[in-house]
Amino acid sequence: MPVKLLAEKMTDLNQYYTQNAKMRCLGVGLLLISFDDEKRPQVFCVDPAGCFRGMNAVALGIKQGPATTCFEKKIKKKKQWESTHPVEIAIEALQTSLGIDVRQ
Repeated sequence: MPVKLLAEKMTDLNQYYTQNAKMRCLGVGLLLISFDDEKRPQVFCVDPAGCFRGMNAVALGIKQGPATTCFEKKIKKKKQWESTHPVEIAIEALQTSLGIDVRQ
């Protein structure tokens, strides 16, 4: 099943419960990450209110702000990507948002 279709189905389910049952069944954000030969890497963020969006990089949770800021700065600077760059940026975002060295 394509990850975009799964994100749409989860969004529809969240939206239904938000509007009709007056509750949010999951109450959490959901990250869906996929890699396929046609569309390459894909990341979708589904929120409890029932909307989803495709992203290049995303953070969820209490430290979402600092991590997202780090992603935005680093992704804008990169013109050429190697296979290790996304991992390095993710580790740097963790270090920035948590304030600890996660490389140990």
